[in-house]
Amino acid sequence: MQLFIRLINNALIVIDVNPFQTIMDVKSIIYKRCPNMPVPPPNKGSFELTRPPWHHYVLHDDYSIDQYNITNEQTLTMIYKSPRNVSNTVA
Repeated sequence: MQLFIRLINNALIVIDVNPFQTIMDVKSIIYKRCPNMPVPPPNKGSFELTRPPWHHYVLHDDYSIDQYNITNEQTLTMIYKSPRNVSNTVA
């Protein structure tokens, strides 16, 4: 099946996937397809995938495409998610 991926720079790519592949597998395919795309270090944030119309719900890496009921030729959107600041304690 084919998925359309809207990247951070608003470019649109098409990838071939299987329904049993996980979201992490999809991200790996994207990174292989776009080797010049910068990948932020974990302490700076991460790129996550969402799907319309729920752009504020991030797709979890360990779920499969089938578990999210993603169908052929759907568009997923890549977003940048900043890390949560957990060091807000006052000494």
